[in-house]
Amino acid sequence: MAEEMDCVAHGATPQELLRSLFRAWNAQDAGRFGELFADHASYVTGEGRLLSGRPVIAQLAVGSGPAGAHLEELLAVQIGGEVATIVFRWQSKQSGRSGIATMVARRRDHAWLIEHFHNSNTA
Repeated sequence: MAEEMDCVAHGATPQELLRSLFRAWNAQDAGRFGELFADHASYVTGEGRLLSGRPVIAQLAVGSGPAGAHLEELLAVQIGGEVATIVFRWQSKQSGRSGIATMVARRRDHAWLIEHFHNSNTA
């Protein structure tokens, strides 16, 4: 757990940030999930609900939906200096849910943090 956060905090790639997001979600670890987001982050759920701020977003992982969610496919990765955008498909075979999400992260003080996240459920 501490090793994963240490990896993110010491300049890991945006792709590693995404993998850490899936690990925290599947562990239903609100603390670890929340630490991956900037204080002022925004999150649009698959149902279209807008959430703002790290503490509110962190609570999504408590009793989170599709356990066993995994990255199905990276659709786009753009990294320009201190900002990265990743568009990806995710799936949970356990729940039958799937979606497409867009993650925008910014690198500050050698750490990538999610600033905006938009999830669209497809099934």
